[in-house]
Amino acid sequence: MASPLNSDPISTLYVDSDPDRAESVRSALRDTHPCVALDTVPSRAAADRSLAAEPRDCVVVRADLHGVDAVQFLATVRDRSPSTATILCGDEHSPDLLRRVRAAGIDAYVHDGSADHVSVLGDHVVASATEPSSAAPEADAPDDRRSAGDAPASTDRQRRERELERYEAMVETVRDGLYVLDEAGRFVAVNRAFVELVGRPRTELVGAHATAVTSEETHEEVNALLESASADGGGDVTYETTLETPRGEVPVETNISSFPLGDGESGRVGVVRDISERRRREEQLASLNETAQALATAETSQEVSELAVRAAAETLDLPVSDIKLYDERGELVVTARTEAAADLVGEGSLFASDADLPWEVYATGSSAAFDDLPAERDVSETPLRSAILLPIGKYGVFVTGETEPNAFSETDVVLANILVANVRAALERTDREERLRERTAELEARTETLERVNRINDVIRDMTRALTEATSREEIEEVVCTQLANAEPYRFAWIGEQETVGGELVPVASAGVGRGYLDDITVTAAADEPTGRGPAGRALRTHEPQVQNDFHTDPPFEPWRAQALKRGLRAGISIPLVYKETLYGVLNLYAGGPGASTNWRWRCWANWAGPSGSPSTRWNGAKRSSATRRSNWSSASTTRRFRRPRTSPTPRGGSRSTSSSNRATARFARSSSSTASTPTPSCRRRLRCRTSATRTSSPNATTATCTRQRSKTRASSRRSSATARTRRRSRRRTTEPR
Repeated sequence: MASPLNSDPISTLYVDSDPDRAESVRSALRDTHPCVALDTVPSRAAADRSLAAEPRDCVVVRADLHGVDAVQFLATVRDRSPSTATILCGDEHSPDLLRRVRAAGIDAYVHDGSADHVSVLGDHVVASATEPSSAAPEADAPDDRRSAGDAPASTDRQRRERELERYEAMVETVRDGLYVLDEAGRFVAVNRAFVELVGRPRTELVGAHATAVTSEETHEEVNALLESASADGGGDVTYETTLETPRGEVPVETNISSFPLGDGESGRVGVVRDISERRRREEQLASLNETAQALATAETSQEVSELAVRAAAETLDLPVSDIKLYDERGELVVTARTEAAADLVGEGSLFASDADLPWEVYATGSSAAFDDLPAERDVSETPLRSAILLPIGKYGVFVTGETEPNAFSETDVVLANILVANVRAALERTDREERLRERTAELEARTETLERVNRINDVIRDMTRALTEATSREEIEEVVCTQLANAEPYRFAWIGEQETVGGELVPVASAGVGRGYLDDITVTAAADEPTGRGPAGRALRTHEPQVQNDFHTDPPFEPWRAQALKRGLRAGISIPLVYKETLYGVLNLYAGGPGASTNWRWRCWANWAGPSGSPSTRWNGAKRSSATRRSNWSSASTTRRFRRPRTSPTPRGGSRSTSSSNRATARFARSSSSTASTPTPSCRRRLRCRTSATRTSSPNATTATCTRQRSKTRASSRRSSATARTRRRSRRRTTEPR
């Protein structure tokens, strides 16, 4: 055993399965306790070989030595070499362990939970190794003072004092609070950690009742639990309660067991641990779970980011935080930040350049945490001294920091990672849902377009059927306007023809809700006049369909805007009716909402009404039929006027021939006046035969009959002209939708 007067170093063997930790302890003891010569080994087998080769002043064993019961191992070492000091160190501190340490005769137990546990270990090594052996007599005592009766008594007293000092050192080293109560519930002993926990001096606590730091109800409940545990054959009770301290109530977890006090008395011993930090972490985890549920219902990345920074500030106590998301321009853009971050940097960024640490973390996908950022990294200007940067997958970066160094613990990093994992999952979900919404909207738009096309096709089929049954141009115009005015989304339709003199577009047919609209407007084809710059005027000039999707905002519709809006007309399309480069007029459609004349819709109407469509073909057919009728009528008149009559037998007296001629002429006149169509060729042949017979029998009668016939024909022509004028006037009147 080394002596305090001996300058030789204290030979110590340190047994630890963790070589890095063993090297750290050896290096620290070299600085704090130069008198301790520490050798390290990783296992019990290596320790046995070392002890067999060289005796040691002290053996230190870690309680968590791999595959070995450290307490039993130290007891074996003590049995083999009683002069060797034995020390157990570890992070466990339960009454059962302390009882085992005491029963095995181990010199000291050092708890390594404190920051200076290596220094405490060095103190125990020096104290244990320099104490005189309990088995050796005092060498310097005079012979006459040593007697057979004094030696055993002195040895027992020294052993008890040594054990008492050893246990006191162990109790004071434990980081958790320890206390001992007697049968009356008064404090018999407390350690330094308990004194610091309750915030009262030791002299005030010793002798005071347990209710000085806890409630009467808690004290009685613990007593009942101990009695129940003893009746069941157990001896320990773990209980969570609160202690009354000067700084307020402190949540604690207490492990309580019975403890013999001697002389037949027993009390109880308790190990008290402050669980304030654990409770706070539990509350944080619960809040993170609530945040995860809220993130699961967020619909946009902006909402996700705002929920995340709010949770960072309120739940994780990370007040200076923001989230940067990667945008389509290839930049990291701040989408949400806490109020403290905004107060710290305003509208700027926590880092002067996002190409700095945030971009590095995003690009590499690796986390970064700094206790003293300026000292650890050469970064651009930033107000942060401590920082945590976590990547959010392909979406962006989470940044939090403080203006003081060493502001974050490992627990803070772990909780921040949990939050970021939830944020990433939420962003992935919103991304998927956004793509799904876009696809659904596209599908709905296509379905709606298809339905509208089908409706338009139905209208086109109905109009085509009606057009094939129409017998005049007027009827065609009325059918087209009426059918289109009743087709969604249109409310008004009209057809105009361009006058030869002046070039004004004159309405000839209309239908819909625009009553009076055509009386209040003027449309021309002149490009240098406001009345010619609208869709109808442009269609006249270009022979191409023209669309006006919003009468309220499109400037070219200014001359007609007030009248159109007053009647609920918001958009329109003008389609020229062209056949083989001949313009027959312009079809104008008006809708009740803006944007109704989309590309696909006006193309449908343009194709239908274009050069190869039904209306233009029917317009051309109607015009050609009229020309054919006029040509046939002229041919018939010329034949009647200049062809010589054939000879035929003349009845007796001539009266029969005259009456027959008159009857034939009358029938032709009635046919000509009663029908709008030209006589067929067979009718004309019969007419010529009758006329020839009449001329042969009685030329004078024939001349008279022809004169009367021409008079009737002229009268019929005048009536037809009047009818045509009446029809042209009627075209200007608006026909309401059927």
